[in-house]
Amino acid sequence: IYAGATGPKMLRMSAGVADGVMMGDVAPAMFDGPLPILQAALQEQGRADENFCISNFLAWHVKEDREASLWEARRELLIRGWLGPEWVEPFLSPEDAKFVLDNKWAFLNAFRKKSGDIEGVPEHMVSALVEGLCCAGGLDDLDKHIEKLGKYADAGFTEVALRIHDDPADSIKMIGERVLPELRA
Repeated sequence: IYAGATGPKMLRMSAGVADGVMMGDVAPAMFDGPLPILQAALQEQGRADENFCISNFLAWHVKEDREASLWEARRELLIRGWLGPEWVEPFLSPEDAKFVLDNKWAFLNAFRKKSGDIEGVPEHMVSALVEGLCCAGGLDDLDKHIEKLGKYADAGFTEVALRIHDDPADSIKMIGERVLPELRA
């Protein structure tokens, strides 16, 4: 049984009752938040040596058409941790993070309209969030995303659930042919 847990209370609860956790949209820059809490809770529960599964839900937008990928990733940004402070602050300056947190309606509007245009939010902020929170871009970006996936294994994650969006058959084929072989190497 996996517990959907990213915050401190849920992680501590999960360590006592679940077989694993499924975190949501935790990027490598965020590992220092939930992982020490989970590890300490497992230790406190006497479960540090058990096969406790640690999974993360990660947005996968990579496509042959780089611009289509970025459009899709921008459109879906709102649901990356609902753009809470923990999901914004690692990737933006304090001033830019405050701007995004104060202007979440622009992200909600884009999501509702199925648009990659985040009206009123400067492009450098949107791009930084896409880069930090998602795997997005073209085929030339695959190496950096494979490296990102490797960081999860290095940090102790036992699995990553890739959330694919538009054109799922194309994404599954790309992951199977181009990503998995590299991760298994």
